[in-house]
Amino acid sequence: MQSQFPSQTFPFIVFLQLVSGIGHYQAAIEIHDLQNGSVLARAEGSIDFADRVLAQNLMIPVPPFILPHAGAYDVVILADAQEIERNQFTAVSIEELQHGDNQGT
Repeated sequence: MQSQFPSQTFPFIVFLQLVSGIGHYQAAIEIHDLQNGSVLARAEGSIDFADRVLAQNLMIPVPPFILPHAGAYDVVILADAQEIERNQFTAVSIEELQHGDNQGT
């Protein structure tokens, strides 16, 4: 496992629980670099809603991609090319993580 940047991620799965849809939707997950606005990765899936009040689960596998630097990234959820949710994560090096753990002890 690399501890420096740029660094390649492992493949992972994004689990979504969606409500209030009706009919068929093309869903997509995008990973956005907040430093320059670029899209680093994109994965797609589809979902069908038979009833607006029932929650639907969707799992979308995301292949490995390169994180160019430490810092903030967004996971953007799209349905039929419209953004419906956004969550942020922060990438840190192993050294930064270990250093932070040592300060608390």
